[in-house]
Amino acid sequence: MLLALLALSLPLFFHSLPPAVHAASLPGKRDVFACAFVDTELVVDGVDFGIFTECLCVDIIPDNEAPLAALIENNPVAKHAAEMTSMSQVTNALTDLVKNSGGASQCTYPPNANPVCTETDPCAYTCNAPYIKIGGKCVLPPPPSALGKRDIDICAFVDTELIVDGVDFGIFRECVCLDILDAVLHTNAVAKNAAEQTSSSQVRNAITDKINDSGGASQCIYPPHSNPVCTETDPCAYTCDPPYVKRGGKCVLLGSSGLRKRDLATCSYGLTRCGIWSRWGARSYECLDTAVELESCGGCAIPYADEPASGMDCSQIKGVADVQCQEGRCKVNRCRPGWVVGDDGASCVRLAPMSAGHMQTIGAAAEMDNIFSLDPHRMLGNMFQAAGY
Repeated sequence: MLLALLALSLPLFFHSLPPAVHAASLPGKRDVFACAFVDTELVVDGVDFGIFTECLCVDIIPDNEAPLAALIENNPVAKHAAEMTSMSQVTNALTDLVKNSGGASQCTYPPNANPVCTETDPCAYTCNAPYIKIGGKCVLPPPPSALGKRDIDICAFVDTELIVDGVDFGIFRECVCLDILDAVLHTNAVAKNAAEQTSSSQVRNAITDKINDSGGASQCIYPPHSNPVCTETDPCAYTCDPPYVKRGGKCVLLGSSGLRKRDLATCSYGLTRCGIWSRWGARSYECLDTAVELESCGGCAIPYADEPASGMDCSQIKGVADVQCQEGRCKVNRCRPGWVVGDDGASCVRLAPMSAGHMQTIGAAAEMDNIFSLDPHRMLGNMFQAAGY
């Protein structure tokens, strides 16, 4: 009797669920489903059909045969079970596996999203084209910038591990925009190392995912004659190209109200005017203390305007693992495995690989050390025994 009631309740359970997310999702609507990664025996009608390994959402286990056929075709265990029993029995069994899983999650999806259940993230999703994933939402991408129009970019402050191709390259801590990712691969030590070990495209994709998945990602709109200056507190910050100045969210020319021409790019005493890389080149600047600035040590690694480069980015020293800038000079504290600190204290030198002959010499020397470290009385006794005394 109890089984009969359960069988009757399952169709009602399915029909009460919200509809699956499709490309034409209604604006403002958010869908909620139960998803879980299942890795256990699939038992149907008392028969164990083997280990069923799949990430499933309740909404993709339908109560009719047509959509279920795709899932069965993709999983041999479910397919075999359906052939030996029935579609409805397998549907009920899969539903129970999802509901009884200890790792089941209630997943909420934004409008214009499609669930993509994965082992590591049962609530993962993609966005229906042409929407893109930004800050937990599916939004339309910015239109291509045109001459005279305002520039649009997606920016975020990212502070997390940079994992590329399954390898954790360390903490990537940077305020970055999608339009200047190529520059970041050259200016950020973690990203540069990852690109050298894998590929630029893989690192670019990994950082793009970090930006899009960041809860603090912002769609930034820049006025004409501006340069983005992404910061931790304001990802959409910008400066204006000289001689323009920032007024009311725009970059405007100073009026002729008695103001004389002057150098707008000035810094306080003790600070040096250095360039900031952007899609338009180093036409914006920041004021740095080059005596201690890691990425512009001893001068500007990125010069402003037409000024010559005069400093060094200590983080770009080949083989370096821990470095600082002291009194305008790079000081290497530690190098990566296979490298040692150079005699100058400002570089890393790669260790030369040992030849087979060198290894044999070291082995022979070690053997001699062992021989002469023996007790002298035992060594003399062994010599007499070998001579036949």
